[in-house]
Order: sequence, then structure tokens, then C-alpha cells
Amino acid sequence: MNIVFFNLPHLSYSRGGEKWIKEVASYLSSSHKITVITTDYRKLYDLKDLEFNYVTIKFKKRTFLLNDIRQIKEYLMDSDLIYSFYHWAGTQREILKHSNRVVFGHHGMINSFLQRIYYRILEKDKKIKNVYHHFLTQYRADLYKRKGFNKIFVIPNFIDLKKYRPKTEIADKFRILSPGVVTKEKGVDILFKVANVLKSYKDIEFYVAGHKYHQLNFPDNVKYLGLLKEDDYIKVIRNGNLLFLPTKIEAFSFSILENLAIGNPAVVSNLPDIKSAFGDTEVTYYAELNNVKDYLNGILKYYKIWKNNPKRYEEICKEARMIAMNFDSEIILPKVEEMFKIVYDSN
Repeated sequence: MNIVFFNLPHLSYSRGGEKWIKEVASYLSSSHKITVITTDYRKLYDLKDLEFNYVTIKFKKRTFLLNDIRQIKEYLMDSDLIYSFYHWAGTQREILKHSNRVVFGHHGMINSFLQRIYYRILEKDKKIKNVYHHFLTQYRADLYKRKGFNKIFVIPNFIDLKKYRPKTEIADKFRILSPGVVTKEKGVDILFKVANVLKSYKDIEFYVAGHKYHQLNFPDNVKYLGLLKEDDYIKVIRNGNLLFLPTKIEAFSFSILENLAIGNPAVVSNLPDIKSAFGDTEVTYYAELNNVKDYLNGILKYYKIWKNNPKRYEEICKEARMIAMNFDSEIILPKVEEMFKIVYDSN
């Protein structure tokens, strides 16, 4: 098959959607012709040695809400199937002009008032409902089923368990990891409040990784590591003890999977997609959104276990790894390929 992937942000942006594309496109490239198209929006650096064809087009707007991707048409003419990220306003109908074998991927959240109006109108279009939609969680898929969408795949994110191996040592300090928590959407305001409360705990340290677009004055007990290469990132989380993700919006966080695979429990916001993905277990504490006291309760729960009951903490770490095994890339990636075969054969 000749499969084309489209997303708006440049692959160097390196968040969940970009990671998903790179991993899936690389996996499929051994058996299929793969082209990835993005704009140069959020480009941080050039990418080299990719296993697939990568095309970058100019980021343009039609209006302040609608994106202009009309220049994409020359790259779609020979495609057998198009996988397009759904949450970029103004892109859906342009994609549908060029193929009836389309999968819209729901990797992001629709949040603003204007976005909700746009999608409410868009989703009355039969063409949108008559193509396939891919969701990362059953919760999100069920919402769309109630809207009358029937061509649905539910396939979660995945983790390379050979790369993200269990940690072998328990650190002498309680290191709390907050990858990507550098914007208000990801909960940096909550991180600052929590870190300030815990300043008196000299054996607790916070670590933040990711590209920051605005100046942030981190508290003294928060160490900012910048944008890390994957190997360096893995080293950091293998030396950690707990994931802290006070995000306000999330579809399905790779950060949670990565930390569970290493063996780190997690304190995360009680967002419905996250709960749908990981369920209720001893290794995940779901804190009430924006409730600083509840986030602190979760952190101190695992801190006290680490400090006072090391054996139980080690058991929790092993349980975290067991949960991550359900999302092994060797299980999930073949399901993604099967999705594309079903869509191809259906037309």
C-alpha cells in the first residue's frame, strides 16, 4: 500500500502525535510505501535518517481558526490511503477531496469554544461520518458512537519494552518526573504550586524535560533539563521514582506509558481518557483536576511508601511494568497495520 500520513506540526515538535507518526511510519516502511506530510509549524530542527519519505509544506492560515493545506494535493494523487490527524480545523474536507480511503486519527482534544462550534457543524457532514475514525481510548470512541459514527477503530498508544527497560536501582532521593510540563495546558502552574509546598522535603526533587516556548522561573527544587534526545530521556526516567503529570488536557499520554514501562508509578489528572486507558490500579493515582491538595496527596502517598516501605515500593514498580506490557509495540503496531488493510479492502 501507498500510505500517506498528515499532521500539522513538524515532526521535530516531538510530542505524542509526532512520536506516534514516526514509530508507525517506521514500522510500516518495511512493507509499504510511506510518506509523511506536515507543515513547518513548530519546527525545532531538521530530521535525518528517517525510514520513510518526509515532506514539509508551508504552514498557512485561511482565517485565524482555519488552516490552509491546499498545497498538499500534489502529494496525495497516488496514495492508496490517507491517515490524517483530526483536530486541525479546516483540514478535513481538503483531505477528503483526494481519497475515499481516509482514517481520521483522534490524538488531540477539541477545547476552545470556536473549535467546538466548528466541529459541531463539520460532524453533520455525512462524508465525515462515512470514513473511518481511529481513537486511542474506548471512552472517546463511545462519545463518537453516540454521535452516529460507526466506522471506528480503538487502538491505544504503544511502548517499545526492549528500549524502555525496568529500572534496577532505587534512587537515594525521591525524584519526581514531569516531562512536557512546560505550558499551562500541561499544568506547569500546578507543578509550581506543588513544588513550592514540598520545598521543605530535602529528599524530594522535581525534573522537567521538554521544549519551553516562554520564559519560566522554576522553583529551586525543580530542575529543567531542556529538550532531551530519547536515550538521555530514558536515562533520566530510569533514575526517577514517580511521574507527576498535572495536565489539563490529554488524549493518551506516551509519558505515562514510558514511566510505567520503566517501573515508575504515576500521579496524574483524573481526565476521562487517561482513566479509560489505564483503569484503576495501585500504580496510578488520579488527582482531581487543578486540585493542588489532591495532587499532593498522591505524591506523598508514593513518597511515604518509598521512604518507609521499600519492599512495597518495589512491588508497585513491578506492577507498573506489568501494566505497560499490555501496550507492547509488538502487540499494538500489527493492529495498526491491520486497520489500514481493513480500510484499503473496504473500498
